[in-house]
This record gives sequence, structure tokens and C-alpha cells, in this order.
Amino acid sequence: MPATIARVQGKIPIENSYTSGIAGDKTLRALKERGEFIGTTCEACRMTYFPARMFCERCLCRILENETKVGPEGTLEVASLLSVNQEGKKTKPYYVGLIKFDGAGTRILHHVKIHKGQNLTSGRRVRPLLKAPDKRVGSITDIIAFEFI
Repeated sequence: MPATIARVQGKIPIENSYTSGIAGDKTLRALKERGEFIGTTCEACRMTYFPARMFCERCLCRILENETKVGPEGTLEVASLLSVNQEGKKTKPYYVGLIKFDGAGTRILHHVKIHKGQNLTSGRRVRPLLKAPDKRVGSITDIIAFEFI
């Protein structure tokens, strides 16, 4: 007997919670407690990940114990001007960019602060602006933005 295909229109309410996991927690605790940027390095292929990873994405070796301090400075590799927030609503234009911390082989996407008279240029050196120690909560938002050096 052939299968019957039914189409039902409607909405399914879905909520999602993201946890940083064991390795990500290591990175976020260091950021909150010490204002440091902690990643992990694979001894087999010499790749350094930021944020920290439990396993190397290249060779699958366990690397959680191979803690490596990166940054705090880095390079802006590419940036974009956005005028829509994460909820899809129009907002005041702001810049985001891919930042490669010194000593890391990976990048993070974060806000980039442009001061009056500065040009947004790939390859520029940047540094993070952190919240005051008593205001940090152990989140990537403890980094306010990156600014040009």
C-alpha cells in the first residue's frame, strides 16, 4: 500500500538553549575571572583553537588539557556593516568582523568599534575592549567590541 503524505500548516514553538560545553567553559571562565583569552592547541598538528575545543577538528586528538593563552591582540580579517539585529529588526548600523587572535589559527565573529576618522580596513590590528571585571558574566559579550590599535 502506498504511503500517504499529509501536509499540515501551522507553527511549532521551538526554544533552544546553547551551552558552551566543557571546553568553552574554560575559555569563558578565563575571560570572566582573569580577562585572559584561553584556547587549546593540538600537539599533533600544531593547530591552536580559540575558543578552546575538547578535540582537534583536524585530526580528532583530545586537546582539552593543552591550554594555550592567545591574544589579546589580533587582526581584523574581514568586516561588514550591519543594520539588522539578530532578531531581524532594523537597528542603528554597526560593524562586525572576523578577528584572528595572535597565536590562534581560528577566528571569532564580533563587534568592531570604529572611531570617527578611522577607515574600516582588513588586515588592521585590533584589541578587545572588555567590560569591567565586576560586570563580566562569563559570556562572549564580556568583550564589548574590538578597536583598532
